[in-house]
Amino acid sequence: MIRSEATVRMRKLEGCGNSFLISRREEFSGIGGLADAARVLCDRSFGIGSDGLILVAKKGPEFGLEMFNPDGSRMLMCGNGSRCVCRFLVLEGLVPALDGAIDLEICGRRVNCLISEAGRQVKVNMGRPSFDPESIPMRRATSLISDKLALDSGEELTATVLSIGNPHCVIFCEDLTAVPVERLGPLLCGHKLF
Repeated sequence: MIRSEATVRMRKLEGCGNSFLISRREEFSGIGGLADAARVLCDRSFGIGSDGLILVAKKGPEFGLEMFNPDGSRMLMCGNGSRCVCRFLVLEGLVPALDGAIDLEICGRRVNCLISEAGRQVKVNMGRPSFDPESIPMRRATSLISDKLALDSGEELTATVLSIGNPHCVIFCEDLTAVPVERLGPLLCGHKLF
């Protein structure tokens, strides 16, 4: 748990509506329980509030990231978080404010980022998606690509399930505003297939 007298230096950055608390890893060296720290700091009522805590450390020619969700669980990959980290690296003077490439290492995966405008514009190469059920993970022997997915509510959706470092269940639709995302999201997240 974070002690009340602990002081850490961090920045809060936003990318496409996702906000992240980002700090150098050494700022948290004296703080035990990073999962607890993420829960406390990301809490929108009693903490600073964000979609995740990201800790950055120099690892040879690249930067290693430890990413945590607001519930304290490890984040396996996040494109918006990676983009925010690139801006953080420029703001902290860890990379020059020049157009170029930055390599990040996230959970053993190398992610290449191209920055411009002093890190205000960042493109992240997330790599090739995997449709392998085991890598997602998914309780199914074959991939699910544009196939029917029955929900506990009795509804049936056409879905594609893939991993790009973290699992995604993609539902294509004609009108996003007509989709009850708040109701369907929990049904998909808690689906017995995953």
